[in-house]
Amino acid sequence: MEADPKVRIQYSAKYAGISNSWKKWQGEINGLKRLDAIDKKLAYENEFKAWAEKNGTWEEEYKAVFDGFQTDFKKYNEYIRANDYYSEIVFRGVELFRLAGQVNAIIKSIEKEDNKNAAAARKSMLNSIPGFLKNYNQPTDEKLFAELMPMLASGLNNRFLPTYYLKLIEKYGHDKLIEKVYRKSVLTNTNKLKEILKNGSNKQLAKLKKDPVIALYRSFTDKYTTDITPELQAVSAKIRANMKKYMAGIMEMKKGQPLYPDANFTLRVAYGKVEGYKPKDGVSYKYYTTLKGIMEKDNPEIYDYDVPDRLKELYNNKDYGRYEVDGEVPVCFTASNHTTGGNSGSPVVNGNGELIGVNFDRCWEGTMSDIMFDPERCRNITLDIRYALFLIDKFAGAGYLLNEMDLVE
Repeated sequence: MEADPKVRIQYSAKYAGISNSWKKWQGEINGLKRLDAIDKKLAYENEFKAWAEKNGTWEEEYKAVFDGFQTDFKKYNEYIRANDYYSEIVFRGVELFRLAGQVNAIIKSIEKEDNKNAAAARKSMLNSIPGFLKNYNQPTDEKLFAELMPMLASGLNNRFLPTYYLKLIEKYGHDKLIEKVYRKSVLTNTNKLKEILKNGSNKQLAKLKKDPVIALYRSFTDKYTTDITPELQAVSAKIRANMKKYMAGIMEMKKGQPLYPDANFTLRVAYGKVEGYKPKDGVSYKYYTTLKGIMEKDNPEIYDYDVPDRLKELYNNKDYGRYEVDGEVPVCFTASNHTTGGNSGSPVVNGNGELIGVNFDRCWEGTMSDIMFDPERCRNITLDIRYALFLIDKFAGAGYLLNEMDLVE
């Protein structure tokens, strides 16, 4: 990406998504360790057990629940690991597998003698290939293939891997999979592939199941759908059933006391107050940032930090207009609202119901908040609406849009 501007454009969004998750999980793990989360959860379970024993319900109702957790989570850990490896490598990692998946769907329709769906899938794939190629770079994908394939073998027990894949490794070793599998696939010759999709017979298309990449992909999906998904779904259902009983017990134990609701996948309103925080000993963060901070980060060598000339001009001339606050333009602020993945873009309003910003992130040290909230360090990060208006008006020259808004100053 750094060596080729075209590749940077093709992969910047993919890279950012991976980088964001990686960074989030680092912060999450650090936060849980700092809060001693596991011991606190165990202490809570011991409190529950003591309550249940006192009430005579442990042996009859809840011992089996906790025994089930011990057994089921051990199995769950094995299968969710396999699920994640397949998800990250096969279904979302190697991009050529996306084309293999589309061809495989066509082949399956042909094998079922469902000519109508096969024809529709052909047409859909033909239409999608240009979009796929727009953000695809074969040398980059080959490098991903070379890095990711060995991870399956080293990261998972052989019982989670298809026999076809294991035989390929035994025959060629991982070093030759690029040459013997990836580059021999018709999927790397999109002109030939489009010709088969457009004019080839169903018999010709069905033969593509022997294509080395498609055959490898089919072996992975067959293993995943036959041996991994059903077991993961079954053990997850058992855990959910036990968790429901455990939660009912917690509600009984804490009867009359407030409990956090399970608000996952619901619309909700979080509340808090604008405030900074102390991420570690001797360090204190203010609750806001300004345009000056953007200028301090300016670096033409890094695309995301290359500040536009127009913004520099406004800053140097102190041309802030009505958005100036004590000689600065406010950019972002932090607050103690509990936000999570999916909250980006949410409106942030004050006590009068007035829009004061747009939520877009959490502080790195507070990403464990989905599991354990720390009021001292969990902060959401909001784009100050004044900066958004400043960009619309002064930077973009679209001040006429403000005429459609009811601004409160």
